[in-house]
Amino acid sequence: MNIRSVKAEDLEGIAACHIQSWRETYPGIMPQEKLDAQPFHPR
Repeated sequence: MNIRSVKAEDLEGIAACHIQSWRETYPGIMPQEKLDAQPFHPR
């Protein structure tokens, strides 16, 4: 396995992964309106 430093072109994918993981993990734990208010929407 090769692990490298993050690059600027990685940021959109990292953000998409982060937001999607919150949307899938926290329904019923966090208010749904907070989850829905996340500004990032993958293309």
